[in-house]
Amino acid sequence: MKQLSIMLCCAVLSSCAGRGDVETAGEESIAGTYWYLRELRTPETTMILDRIMLDITGMGDAYSLNLGGGRAHGRAAPNRYTAACRWGKDFNVSIGAAATTRMASARNIPLREEDYFRYLEGVNRWNRSETGGLELFTIPDKNGVPTVLVFGK
Repeated sequence: MKQLSIMLCCAVLSSCAGRGDVETAGEESIAGTYWYLRELRTPETTMILDRIMLDITGMGDAYSLNLGGGRAHGRAAPNRYTAACRWGKDFNVSIGAAATTRMASARNIPLREEDYFRYLEGVNRWNRSETGGLELFTIPDKNGVPTVLVFGK
């Protein structure tokens, strides 16, 4: 009986591993969902990504993000990527440097891959938008203004 309770305890603990503090932050989990970049707000400008046009050009899953199990992965334009992801308290999150496939960059894309990865690597905080989307905030610039990556499902 004692061995069974130890096994059950281990199963419960392992099922919680990798969830980080998403649940303890009082928000529903954002892990396990494919998110698609819809808007990029930098201190200088706002870029709206035309998801329909990306789909027409065969890049419908470009600028996607899936978080879970300590990893962030998805597709940039056109390469697939994976990176380490660490959750902290108070909606803090960090995404490491991306390991990518090696396809040539797509032409006529709204956002260069290296810029997308640079923004992801600069992320330090997340939030759920009023519409249910995911907002990732970078470390603020010298004027205290972060870049915001706005994702939808």
